[in-house]
Amino acid sequence: AYEIAQRDWSSDVCSSDWITRNIFTHRPPKTVTEDDVMICSCVVEDGVGCGADCLNRLVLAECDPAYCPCGTACQNQRFSRRKFKETAVERTGKKGHGLFAKEHIKAGEFILEYLGEVLHEEDYAMRKERYQEEGRSHYYFMTLSSSETIDATIRGNSGRFRPAHPIVSAA
Repeated sequence: AYEIAQRDWSSDVCSSDWITRNIFTHRPPKTVTEDDVMICSCVVEDGVGCGADCLNRLVLAECDPAYCPCGTACQNQRFSRRKFKETAVERTGKKGHGLFAKEHIKAGEFILEYLGEVLHEEDYAMRKERYQEEGRSHYYFMTLSSSETIDATIRGNSGRFRPAHPIVSAA
């Protein structure tokens, strides 16, 4: 089972299940052990931990809530705490829909997680073929690894409308 979130807009282009976590079609989600986790050496200063100098942040990895020495003061847990930027999906004229910022976003700042069905390479090939046979003009694939692809066409989130150009701030 997967959790479906509510959205306050509708369109035939956007008629999909809105999910809040990836759906793994060929394996369970990976579980992390202590041996898999990179533990930073940050300390809490003035109530804040894991700032710009956090080793995990520097290598584009998120601190694991169960192992970070800064605990709840850690500022490097956007995925696990679901701290995403405020965005909205809006019509963009003939091009369909696009993702727009509802708050200021600095260059290089994390916006949101791309969600969908995580497919193995064989399932991805079959899904691509099926969409072509159905005559779909819009489908939303993102490569996760050499053997896995995220498909947000039927089940996804607003990340599927990620902009090809820098995100525009509407705020």
